[in-house]
Amino acid sequence: MTSREQVRASTSDLRRDPLAVVVAAAMLVTSLGFAAVDAIDRESVELLAVVSLLGAVILVIRCLAVFGRATDLGLLVLLVGSVFWFYAPALSVAFSYEQWYQQAAHLIIDNRHALKAFVAVNLFVFMVTVGYCFGGSWALSRRLVAIVGRDEWPAQRRLIALMFTGAFGALLFYVGFSGGVGDAVEYILGSRTVKKPWDADGNYGTGLTPLHIICNGTLIFVASSGMYLLVEGRVRGWWLRISLALLALLCGAVSMVGSGTRSVTILILAPAVLLYFRHRIAGAWLAGAHRVLVLCVIGAVAAVVANAQLSHRSGLEFEGVPAVEVQHNDFFTKTAFGFAAHDRLGRYIWDSALLLIVSGPVPRALWPGKPESEVVVVFSDIYWGRDIKERGGNTMPSVLGQYYMSWGWFGVAEVGFVLGWLVRTGDKFARLVKRGSPLLVPYALFLAYLFVGFRFLGLNFFTPAALSVVWTRVLTSGSHRVRARAFVRSA
Repeated sequence: MTSREQVRASTSDLRRDPLAVVVAAAMLVTSLGFAAVDAIDRESVELLAVVSLLGAVILVIRCLAVFGRATDLGLLVLLVGSVFWFYAPALSVAFSYEQWYQQAAHLIIDNRHALKAFVAVNLFVFMVTVGYCFGGSWALSRRLVAIVGRDEWPAQRRLIALMFTGAFGALLFYVGFSGGVGDAVEYILGSRTVKKPWDADGNYGTGLTPLHIICNGTLIFVASSGMYLLVEGRVRGWWLRISLALLALLCGAVSMVGSGTRSVTILILAPAVLLYFRHRIAGAWLAGAHRVLVLCVIGAVAAVVANAQLSHRSGLEFEGVPAVEVQHNDFFTKTAFGFAAHDRLGRYIWDSALLLIVSGPVPRALWPGKPESEVVVVFSDIYWGRDIKERGGNTMPSVLGQYYMSWGWFGVAEVGFVLGWLVRTGDKFARLVKRGSPLLVPYALFLAYLFVGFRFLGLNFFTPAALSVVWTRVLTSGSHRVRARAFVRSA
């Protein structure tokens, strides 16, 4: 097969099959119909929740059918994310006693806000499928491959040395600015309940915050790529496997416990899981089951440590302010609160997620007036009834609430189309590299970021994905000189 035939054959079936778009369009039209007749009674809301979830499940099943042949992850991640963050919680609340007649500190919602949220979620999913059908170009994906690095792991010694060096440098930052190993451990175990030298003052960073973001992103990259190598069985020698496992566990635990958020857990564990099943879903599922066991053991230990810390901080206070309560996955209701917050505010905010991500790494000392997310500030003030600039912490209205509060219905449609377009470009990028390639780690981290981004699109969790590109470039920079000695087994 020629290279041109390979590119033609690698085009996803979904691009030529309008079924996903048709199903998503039917879901959108259904929700618009319910909203048009103001169907806010209990039975109507329950029916809409069931129909919407059923449509989303059909989309996931269709995507899995295509995914089984094409090994594309992007659309699947966005659809599963929609079910996890929106549709499943909506069904649960719809069949609850109070439904969406709820009240926050200064905000009251009802089933009318829920109807708007259903329209928003279905519009988002529809635009995701449209964006995915028309997303990206092979030329752009090839350029991204050239930017990220070489499609070859370096020699074993070089790889392990670089990973240990990066992890050591990141850990040294925390030890050095904590005043010693003991203080660093205390700060990390304290999670959000103690103020650290590198923490934000309120919601503004200190001079050390950019270094903390870089070091935390490095730890996430080392942990996620280390587990990917272990699960794929790419490391030879038991002592190296044990060393790499301990390094991944240490980096993952420090990052998860220190940050005190489950989103970091997803960023660390998701790449290995996604890439493992990407390689094996079309083949023998049980092949290499011991490698899945390695991942499960490491992930379970890290999750237990993180969850124990989250439970610990949930009952404590930070400088007299109750610690931020751990949120569940019901960001459908948060979207409804986002609509209510916009109605109360009476204006659009015009936030730009891209501008926030680009300006975020610049220290505020160098750019005192740099942009900040007014959506988070306004929504937290209305939802919690407190000024987070002074007291710290925040809460988010979901990515759909974020874009509706900023740009209205256009924002909801735009973010859906752009994310669909981006994941299509990412899937084409992944098609251009071989199985087991180091270039797949940034791809998987980007998808993990998008899954987490259903809560809110911003800089914090985008940084590990961006840094993974830098680290992959560094790790593979010498791979062309040691290609004959590369330890990664060919697929």
